[in-house]
Amino acid sequence: MKNIIISMLFCLAFAVSGCSSMGESTYGASPTKLASQKDSALKSAKKAKAQTKTLKRSLRKAEKSLKRLDKKLARASKNKDKTKQAADLKKQIKAKKKEIKSLNKDIRRSNLEANRAKDRAKRLQNRYVKAVELEKKRKERAKERKQAALAKKDLKEDSRFGSSKLFSDPSQKFITDYNATNDGGFALPAIPVSKINKKFLRQEVRYFTKHKPGTLVVNTRERHLYLVKSGGKAIRYGIGVGKSGFEWEGEASIAWKKAWPTWTPPEEMIERSPRLAKFSAKNGGQPAGLKNPLGARALYIFKDGKDTLFRVHGTPVWSSIGTAASSGCIRMMNQDVIDLYSRVRNGAKIVVSHS
Repeated sequence: MKNIIISMLFCLAFAVSGCSSMGESTYGASPTKLASQKDSALKSAKKAKAQTKTLKRSLRKAEKSLKRLDKKLARASKNKDKTKQAADLKKQIKAKKKEIKSLNKDIRRSNLEANRAKDRAKRLQNRYVKAVELEKKRKERAKERKQAALAKKDLKEDSRFGSSKLFSDPSQKFITDYNATNDGGFALPAIPVSKINKKFLRQEVRYFTKHKPGTLVVNTRERHLYLVKSGGKAIRYGIGVGKSGFEWEGEASIAWKKAWPTWTPPEEMIERSPRLAKFSAKNGGQPAGLKNPLGARALYIFKDGKDTLFRVHGTPVWSSIGTAASSGCIRMMNQDVIDLYSRVRNGAKIVVSHS
């Protein structure tokens, strides 16, 4: 009986503490605080559930004890010599029924507290998700304001030191690199830059990221590839990306590079387009050249030591830059991939994201 009373007192104390915590305001709390409160609510629910389990065990024991007492009373009632024993048994049965009633009440209270704690944890989880999203947006706005302030500072410095209009427009810094050129014995034609959106021309930009200098960051939604530099800067290139169903994303590395590579279409591509069989591996692939789909350079993407079959490569089709037209690879204008090739080391990290 003493154990039952202790259990009841514990349950009442737990219920009071639970109710007081339910009244705690979480409005405007940080994601970290909300996560902590959610964990606390889950622990409370777990404790209440354990308490319910203990109470149910006590209830089952009490019910079995009551059955035994009922049987003893039935036998004692038939024997006139055991009148005193029957009276004692009736008192015990009355006390046991009272105990069972109390246990049922405690179980209902404990179940209620567990459900309240679960509901609170669910609400806190929803608030946590919203808080994380708000925090993310806040950081993005802060990043945009910082970039805008730096751009304004750069513009002021350009004006102060008399920089020409040619170089105050970052898309014009490398503009002459798109002229016709000879490379590796091949005559690359000029890129008609006037027909290309300026945002897809190579340029140095402000870029703040957690990734180390030398990392390639590909944003397929923006159609941009960033080569991270120190000092919050990057060289940004316009790219073409994979068609729907052929995209790849994740973190990997540039295992090796090749100038004027041979193109060997994978077997699944040949199955989709049998006309490409003449360029299969057994036929030696398509030789390097101005019409080769890999263009002037190819950077081969490996993950965990295995070829992903995706590449960063050049393309003779400059008009595909800024579109989703490839079979999953990241394509660049030939003049841009030649520049990137010269700046990237083997083993460099590459991060491809759709957001």
